[in-house]
Amino acid sequence: MSQTKRILKEIASGEDYQALATAMNQVDYEAMFVPYMRISQLVSEGKGRIEQSIGNLPLQNKDERRAKFLRDFELATERILPLWQQLNSELMKRKVMEGEVFGFGRKGDPLVKRPEGTIVVLPGAKLEEGERVRFRVVQEAEKLNFGRVLDLNPQSFYFLITQEAREQIRDSLALIRDRLQTSPEPLNEGSLSEIGELLQKLEEVKRLSSTLRTEERERVAAQITKHRKELLHDASIRLMSDFISQQEEREIEDFYQDSQEEKTKALLALGLFRRHTYEAARESLFLGDRPEGYTEVLSEMENKVDSMDSAIELLDAKSALDEVYPKAKGYFEKMDRLFENLVQRAKKIAAVLSSKEVVDPEEIHLTIENAFPEEILFLELRKAFRSSKELLSLRDAFAEMNRWLRNQEIVSSEATFRPYLHHKVLQACDAQMPKAVEGRGAIPPPEDRANQGRQIPPTPTPYPTP
Repeated sequence: MSQTKRILKEIASGEDYQALATAMNQVDYEAMFVPYMRISQLVSEGKGRIEQSIGNLPLQNKDERRAKFLRDFELATERILPLWQQLNSELMKRKVMEGEVFGFGRKGDPLVKRPEGTIVVLPGAKLEEGERVRFRVVQEAEKLNFGRVLDLNPQSFYFLITQEAREQIRDSLALIRDRLQTSPEPLNEGSLSEIGELLQKLEEVKRLSSTLRTEERERVAAQITKHRKELLHDASIRLMSDFISQQEEREIEDFYQDSQEEKTKALLALGLFRRHTYEAARESLFLGDRPEGYTEVLSEMENKVDSMDSAIELLDAKSALDEVYPKAKGYFEKMDRLFENLVQRAKKIAAVLSSKEVVDPEEIHLTIENAFPEEILFLELRKAFRSSKELLSLRDAFAEMNRWLRNQEIVSSEATFRPYLHHKVLQACDAQMPKAVEGRGAIPPPEDRANQGRQIPPTPTPYPTP
């Protein structure tokens, strides 16, 4: 057995190395510090003895022999003392190292050497020649480095060892926070993939945080949980909304497959379950106590009053708008509650995904789709409206309001959309009916289905609420 192996194996079998292993397993940096320092001293002393023996050999190529020994010693250390080497390597990354004062500069500053031989000046340090010192390089130049003496203690030891991990954690969490604060773009395959990458990054943060002290690890864990929930909540709500909208658009295209013109008009109409169409209509029509365009239309009619008939027409218009506007607005309010119930369901699904730490975008996508079958939409529709008559009546009020406001495009699209709307209401009635809740009924089946021109497929049992 070589002298190097004998020295290192003796250290590896000692109490200090066993204590270091226990402390690292428990992530206890205060307990790591003392055995690490003792082992460092033993390694340094052992290396020094061998270097001294090489210097005493009657050889001409002592420098080559010494360089080879240092390489072999480093490799043997990695193999025999891997735990100590792991910590020492982290300190080396932070440019923390040991050296022996071999001389002084022109200003009397001590000079030491890095392991590879580069000279390091320690300005202002009070050291004796031959004294071993731990230092940190703070400035690197082509020929000289500059450093400062480092008083390594349990606190500085912890911060130096974990500096890289803490920097990566900080940067990753900042990136995710920035992403959460930006306005969400339409969710597509690319953005869903990005969410998957961010969730993976949170898993990496979790892995890195395992090297931190308990209190820091718990703070990071809380941020991971918070950001994971936010990412999944955002993705789940948008996925749910997109999935429902796309499903309705496909059904409309199939329903009006014989007429491209009707298909186009129906897609332009206020949807049934397409939330973005409601948001657009609300912005353009429902801005206050009166619908957008109310004042303009009535003012125009008033300016044209030149007979009893035109005066009556003005009064009829005002009366009709005052009557239908609250009903149309009521329809939107009921649909708002429906959409909010769907959002709450999406949040519950997101919470489950978060608790399971799901990161696969495809799994997230499929889970959301499976959680929002048509039966769930029908169930929420029956909860939102007391009867099919109420639903259709309020929806008609929306069309009537636009007729009086002379929004011909909306009136036309609503008329085209109405057969599809009746078709979906009939499907909702055919679905399994919930028991009436006090103060709220369920949509009853239509009295006459003979007028429905399309065959209604059977509807399976509603998806269970998680």
